[in-house]
Amino acid sequence: MRALVRAPTESYAECLRLDSSRSIDAGKAIAQHAAYCRVLAECGVEVIPLPPEPDLPDACFVEDTAVIVGDVAVICRPGAAPRRRETSAVMEHLARTHHLRWVDRGFIDGGDILLQEYTAYVGLSGRSDALGASKLERILEPLNIGVKTVPVERFVHLKLGATPLGEGEIVQLRGAFLFGTFGGAEIVEVDEPEGANVLVVEGHAIVDAVATQTRAILEERGWTVHPVEFSEFSAGDAGPSCLCLLFE
Repeated sequence: MRALVRAPTESYAECLRLDSSRSIDAGKAIAQHAAYCRVLAECGVEVIPLPPEPDLPDACFVEDTAVIVGDVAVICRPGAAPRRRETSAVMEHLARTHHLRWVDRGFIDGGDILLQEYTAYVGLSGRSDALGASKLERILEPLNIGVKTVPVERFVHLKLGATPLGEGEIVQLRGAFLFGTFGGAEIVEVDEPEGANVLVVEGHAIVDAVATQTRAILEERGWTVHPVEFSEFSAGDAGPSCLCLLFE
């Protein structure tokens, strides 16, 4: 597995977030990001750093820029206008290895796209709309991937309330979504908001260090869990999956 990442800069303290009164220590965020990248490497992932973007405070959230299915990379159209330039460097890199497609109508963030087997669940949030989901559906149809939309009201992105654990498994914050929302997937409910967003790769699970109960649940299910300090990114409405774009 490979992971595109982009380190935050001092401007990260100005990132978009629901609660702008929450203070962010950009220096601490930079250190936490470096530790996160080390954990990815420990999990056997090849970490590919993109150049920092000092003029784009949210650029470290690489997941929002694209969704990758096989050898196709779909470049997203972020719902927050200040974030749309974040896709340029990602697109330039992925053009070397993938066939590119674009969501050029409506809006969609990668954090609102949960891939599970042959379905892409798209959160209709403040950052992604029905038109963007419809465009994604047309792109994914030839790849035999269907699209189902999910209303999202409590979170900035769908994947802050639920993330895939693997084939047929999803971890979600208790009560965040009705059972059956994600088809026949097995739902693992957790009570810690920070535990609903995890990043899994090759039998490893990267989890916010404060989500100790979630860590225990995943360890009982056979995952090798890596806790990461994530306070500055949690303050920016993000979880471990938000900071990279995984692909084979």
